[in-house]
Amino acid sequence: IGQGRTGNGYSYIDLIGDATYSDYGFRIIRNNSGPNTTSAILHRGTGNLEISANDSASILLKTNGTTALTLNSSQDATFAGSVRAEDRLDLYNGTKVLQLKNVNNEFTIRNGNSGLVPLTIASGGNVTFAGNITVGTNANIDNNLTVSGGNITLGGTGRIQGIDTV
Repeated sequence: IGQGRTGNGYSYIDLIGDATYSDYGFRIIRNNSGPNTTSAILHRGTGNLEISANDSASILLKTNGTTALTLNSSQDATFAGSVRAEDRLDLYNGTKVLQLKNVNNEFTIRNGNSGLVPLTIASGGNVTFAGNITVGTNANIDNNLTVSGGNITLGGTGRIQGIDTV
């Protein structure tokens, strides 16, 4: 299709499988604006556009000759670069297990489908916890720790040193 062409022009394959879309229901097209033009796969209707590797092969999406995304036969997705979510990222393991959300430059982490937001990081760097905080052995807090409306409990041989009372 288009072999031997001496000027720019569209090249496409149209599949028509219904009486609703008489021009095409599925199209593979190379557009007409020269060597750096766009190409597209177009699907019409509300049915799924399915890409299938029926015999346990992986599906690869490549850019610049390098694999950007791999979907393997176990349905695991591997991204070669960073994963970008505009406002929210939900992680699932059968059910939602973790939600990362950004609203007005305030970052929250939600555990599962609960309404509880156990961690909020404000744009100024302040961190708010809803629930208990456990600090491990030999851990240091290098800046201020403010506790309001709660208690500080020390276990084992814990000590508080250098306390100034107000």
